[in-house]
Amino acid sequence: MTLPTTATDPARASNAAQGSVPLWKTISPLRGIAMCLVIANHAIQAASAAYASTHATLSPYDAPAVFAPVWLVRGVTPVCLVLFMFASGFMAFRFFTSAQSAWSGAGQLLRKYVFWSLVFYAVQGLQHRSHDLRALLPGLVRGDVEPAYWFLTALLMLYVAAPACIALVKTRPRLAFGLALALQLASWLKFYLYEQGNVVLSMAEALLVRPYRFLPAFMLGMLASHEAARLASWLHTWRRSLIVFTGFALLGSFAEAFLLGARAGFKVGAMTAMYATERVSLIVLAFACTGVLLGTDFGRSRVSRFLTDLGNASLGVMLLMDVSIAAAVTCVWQVPRFVWPAAASAYAQHQLPSVLIEGAAWLAPIFFVAGLGGPLVIMELGRRLLGQRVRLLW
Repeated sequence: MTLPTTATDPARASNAAQGSVPLWKTISPLRGIAMCLVIANHAIQAASAAYASTHATLSPYDAPAVFAPVWLVRGVTPVCLVLFMFASGFMAFRFFTSAQSAWSGAGQLLRKYVFWSLVFYAVQGLQHRSHDLRALLPGLVRGDVEPAYWFLTALLMLYVAAPACIALVKTRPRLAFGLALALQLASWLKFYLYEQGNVVLSMAEALLVRPYRFLPAFMLGMLASHEAARLASWLHTWRRSLIVFTGFALLGSFAEAFLLGARAGFKVGAMTAMYATERVSLIVLAFACTGVLLGTDFGRSRVSRFLTDLGNASLGVMLLMDVSIAAAVTCVWQVPRFVWPAAASAYAQHQLPSVLIEGAAWLAPIFFVAGLGGPLVIMELGRRLLGQRVRLLW
């Protein structure tokens, strides 16, 4: 996810000659957009907690104003995971020139992940005035310390497997594509035909099952990097058709999210399945969005530069995002505590005015700004205080 960048690409001259956008220019902005979707997902989750704590269901008929952001908008944000894995595979193919370099990248990610996990684990222990050391190792393996950290454990395992994937893509690209497709089909079968959570033990699932869910996107990113010139030309030719297809894919993802909710009676507890990345419509939407973004000329606007910088800083943002959102949640919900002293917190059920609970989901923009701005401010302060040594932290 955080790999060195370079302005040289063997497909650059060919792409320019064909009038298409060099793919290496779009990867960092793509990761920046994916990071925005990650933050949006977590911000909506944090904002809707007060509503979910007082309601057993989240029906579009009873609460459409809450249903729209929580069920539908958040339901499409998991495309960010596919975007991230595709971009990570693309960059890994470029810069992991040997098994040693791949495992070095995995080691750097592991070091930063373990450091911040231990920091937050210690902070949580101080808050609860207890430390359960027996839960530390399973928590590190599963990525349970912070909500976004499970993704880092999956990416770590893919980095370990990257040399084998790169060798397969270089020597047998068709076989690599077939393997990616087969794994994706297996992931869909597992999601739709088997009950979640009862396949293997949680630690083994985190190490083996969870990473393979993202291996198709990771390997397709490598294939895109391997065939960058052809892909760039194809995306340039079919861009308009791909945009139209993406629009239909978005509608399809909304429809599947609604149908999954209806089948479960729109129970709040059923939202976990709706957010799963194995959904067919979500995967189709993710790859359609990837194609559109890869073929986009982001130019040199402020937005483009910001997305590029955000993409390059994505690991640091992901490490610090949830704690920034948690701080914002604490601040926001302390206001009602002072206005209505009877309520100890926002999660004290039925003690806050119902209008505040019903509108809680629309606080998501506040938490989004906190989740995006907080890590960037912390990283900038770290850079000024520690200089280049701050790279050891994120």
